[in-house]
Amino acid sequence: MENKKKIHIDGEKIQDLDGFFREVARQLFPDIPDWNYNFDGLDDMLGGGFGTPENGCVLFWDNHHLSRACLGYEETVRVLEKRLKRSHSSARNEIMKQIRMAKRHEGPTVFDDVVEIFERHKPIEGNIYTVELRLR
Repeated sequence: MENKKKIHIDGEKIQDLDGFFREVARQLFPDIPDWNYNFDGLDDMLGGGFGTPENGCVLFWDNHHLSRACLGYEETVRVLEKRLKRSHSSARNEIMKQIRMAKRHEGPTVFDDVVEIFERHKPIEGNIYTVELRLR
């Protein structure tokens, strides 16, 4: 971690998923004006070479406990309902199932999904563009 850039996002500034994407874009991808603010876009950006610092970085998510609450089941339901409106009919049953689960406070939350995306891109040897997430 000695030679890796250190970046901070603050959970106090994150009230919903859109706020998370704005904060990550501002801190991690400031030179990339137009990436898709969605899970697929985040996954692509973290894949490297699209704005992640060369030699990788460590992203500290300060006050993550505040974000965990804001990106919990209520926000998960909101995000899924928004996804349902624009989804193909073949995906609707699965999305509705996820909405029912989230309303019962079951299954992964938006916060869990975000952390899982970062976990897929944790440092591995040979990939210089990795982003290591540290919850604080």
